[in-house]
Amino acid sequence: MNYIQNKIKQHYLLKACLGFLYLLALLPCSFASTHGNEEETLYHARERLFYYHLENLPTFPSYPSLFISYYPDNELHKQHVLELANQLFIAHMPQDHIHLDEWTNRPGSEYTTHKHSDLIFTDDKVLLIGSPELKRNYEKFTSQEIENLRSRRVDKGPGGLILLLFEGQDADVFPQGLREFNPRSLAEDYYAGFFNLLIDLCGLDPRDNPIKHCYKNFKRQWSNPPQEIVFHMGGA
Repeated sequence: MNYIQNKIKQHYLLKACLGFLYLLALLPCSFASTHGNEEETLYHARERLFYYHLENLPTFPSYPSLFISYYPDNELHKQHVLELANQLFIAHMPQDHIHLDEWTNRPGSEYTTHKHSDLIFTDDKVLLIGSPELKRNYEKFTSQEIENLRSRRVDKGPGGLILLLFEGQDADVFPQGLREFNPRSLAEDYYAGFFNLLIDLCGLDPRDNPIKHCYKNFKRQWSNPPQEIVFHMGGA
């Protein structure tokens, strides 16, 4: 009888130990899930904070016309370009000042090769967004357009042509004939890169200007975005 009772006690003790070990195993998953949710919440809060500051930038008397040239390698890359254009619009750059050129649409699109060349020389700024397919097209089919961009830089100065990449390295997304023009990357810090890009597009003094002050305020609120801003932008 005592033998059976001892076996029963051992059985329940073993079940209790296994249950305890099972709960311990769940703790890292629970923590990771909670931690992941917190990171996602903070990411969205910072994104709303970013758009809030874009909307509240001062309006300048004039804005440059901007020609954005890119190759839509895939939907994600295309979406990044469209988001960038939309952010410039939210930052008060007039929509009719922003011209988007998709390389896959040529010839016969809104921007044919000739119109593309015209806009390279007539728009105030040219923003060339690098990607593997854009590099391939430039190197294989459009050496004349590389020369157009180089000529533009000579005529308009360094500020008239800006090379930009979302990810990767310069050599992966730009042809050899353009990499010497110091491409800038948004990969490490998108927000800082965007504000600096906006400063250059508007032709402002990089040392002291309203956009830089706005960015500093954005960074001050970065670690703990004000809830009233987050809720306001979330309901917009």
